[in-house]
Amino acid sequence: MTENGQRIKSPTYPVILRHLLFILSLCLIIAPSAWGDYQDGRTAYNRGDYATALKELRPLAEQGHAEAQYLLGYMYYKGRGVGHDGEEAVRWFRKAGEQRDVKAQYLLGYMYYKGQGIGQDREKAEKWLLKAAEQGHAKAQFYLGEMYYKVKTMEQDDDEAVKWVYKAAEQGLDRAQYLLGEMYYKGKGVSKDNEEAVKWVRKAAEQDYDQAQHILPMLLGETQVDSEKSFQILWNEFDRHYVFFESKNVDWQALYDIYAPQVTDQTDNSELFDILSSMLTHLNDVHVTLTIPFRSFNSANKRPDGTLNLDIVKSKYLNAGFQTTGNGFFTSGQISDAIGYLHIASFSIGNGRAWVGAIDPIVNDFFDHKGLIVDVRGNNGGSSRNVDAIVGRFADQKRVSALVQRRDGSRHSDFGRITKKYVKPAGARQFTKPIIVLTDRKVVSSGEYFVLAMKRFPYVRTVGDTTFGALGSPIRKKLPNGWEYRIPTGKWSSADYVLYEDIGVPPDIHVAVSPPDSLMERDPVIEMAIQLLK
Repeated sequence: MTENGQRIKSPTYPVILRHLLFILSLCLIIAPSAWGDYQDGRTAYNRGDYATALKELRPLAEQGHAEAQYLLGYMYYKGRGVGHDGEEAVRWFRKAGEQRDVKAQYLLGYMYYKGQGIGQDREKAEKWLLKAAEQGHAKAQFYLGEMYYKVKTMEQDDDEAVKWVYKAAEQGLDRAQYLLGEMYYKGKGVSKDNEEAVKWVRKAAEQDYDQAQHILPMLLGETQVDSEKSFQILWNEFDRHYVFFESKNVDWQALYDIYAPQVTDQTDNSELFDILSSMLTHLNDVHVTLTIPFRSFNSANKRPDGTLNLDIVKSKYLNAGFQTTGNGFFTSGQISDAIGYLHIASFSIGNGRAWVGAIDPIVNDFFDHKGLIVDVRGNNGGSSRNVDAIVGRFADQKRVSALVQRRDGSRHSDFGRITKKYVKPAGARQFTKPIIVLTDRKVVSSGEYFVLAMKRFPYVRTVGDTTFGALGSPIRKKLPNGWEYRIPTGKWSSADYVLYEDIGVPPDIHVAVSPPDSLMERDPVIEMAIQLLK
């Protein structure tokens, strides 16, 4: 009724129907177009054409298309086609997450949890991981459970931890299965149950989860050890085979006198682990490790920060179309028509030699370039054989690459003859034009051997920072109860007899990276290399 009492006529059914049909027709016109644009953007992204992807996705994201918002946020998260920008990534992930996009919710929670690209905020991490976990996202369930289990800055809740980790483990997530095994082993949130611990760790091991594969044999055979006997075995093995007592100025007998009396027939497994770890800490050697079920120790007192942000290299210095090959260990692309770029993340022994063949297409692609940047910053080492194979793709002739010695007597100064290591041309073609090798303090072990070998070629220069300084070749051994430890038994030096253990291999040209460089998303190391090759 109106104010004067007149009746308002209701719309007739045909009128309502016409309105509904009009709205439906608009949806049919707009939705396929938006979906098509999104698919075009997604296809462009998948082929590395980020400019086209941005052109297609940004308008859709601004119109509220959740999947476009997620993918746009992911581009900012990874720095693909745009500058790496955590705040922009969060902005778009939040928009998509508010529309229940589970991938956006998960990554938003993960970023807040790990502090990736933004400051850590455990409350926001919990909020967004919970949203994704409730939708069944396995990784969100795992990280939510891990937060409840491990993070001391928030209210720890073992029951909630087990609840979410169990859900992720049931979905087959290997890291969740491993953590659930740890929970059963320690009796955290569940009753202590070694059979359940073995069951879940075995499931993770069957998926090739490295930690589970290392722990499972120990878990299957673990008993209370003869602590005094185990201490004596480990001390004797190091006394007879360790190669750096003299260079590190370590009095091993004095350490025995300190720590041996601490071990008695009443010392349990946990106490023995702590005593052995304390003794081995004095070696300050990244290759000295001790592993028992769900605990591990590394003798290196500190691992330095690196200078590489590969996302910045991809977004700012490489042309579109860069690629990742070799099981993810090679990132290669063009800086210009004249300069190629290759990053080698690892020489991992776990991946065998098969991935070394992926270097040949890269060398072939860059064969006509004026110069090449080979970036090994952050390289965590691996197999010296893999190093030899890759260095061979840059070798002009056979050259001595390093010298190796091993102990051959009871005295710490007793060493056998020097063995010469060689590198020689390998592969269909060898790139022997100017090469700049980029290094930093995180280059370790076989990564450092790669630097020594490459420095033997007259057309190679190294730029960046000094390497870590850990050039011993370790072997793995076991105590009678299955505890595993590593001991370096080979001492590596340069071809000109310089021992770089604890010192590191210095670069030909030192380039520092300052905090302002990182804030400005600038890499002065790669910029110096580019200048040298111009």
